[in-house]
Amino acid sequence: METSQHQPIFIIQPQRTERGKDGSQMLWKLGVIQIVIGCISILSGIAMVFYSFFGIIGAGIWSGAWFFTTGIIGVTSARKPANRCLHWTNMSFNIFSSVMSIALAFTFLCFGMLENGGNRSMQLPFRTWSLHN
Repeated sequence: METSQHQPIFIIQPQRTERGKDGSQMLWKLGVIQIVIGCISILSGIAMVFYSFFGIIGAGIWSGAWFFTTGIIGVTSARKPANRCLHWTNMSFNIFSSVMSIALAFTFLCFGMLENGGNRSMQLPFRTWSLHN
């Protein structure tokens, strides 16, 4: 009768990575960039309220608030890399922010052409220029 010997089982666990090597540093930088873009969008949205008919709906303000919130979630997610729920929330907010920025750019393009009346020249408070000379 043969006797079989038991083979030892080794469990190899990955070593803990240093901060920044697991993507949290990149996530933090992305969050800071989104916060800056959100602030710029809010400030330009406030300026549009006073200088443009399109500013009445406040698209720059609302989208800037969304980008700012997404950036805060990104920075928080980078500081707590063990919280998977925060990572999923950050990812979904980032996806929605991307879709929102495309829609916002399209809206600015359409309303900008309507506000200008289809003319190829723009009347600016400091300078008038035209594409026809």
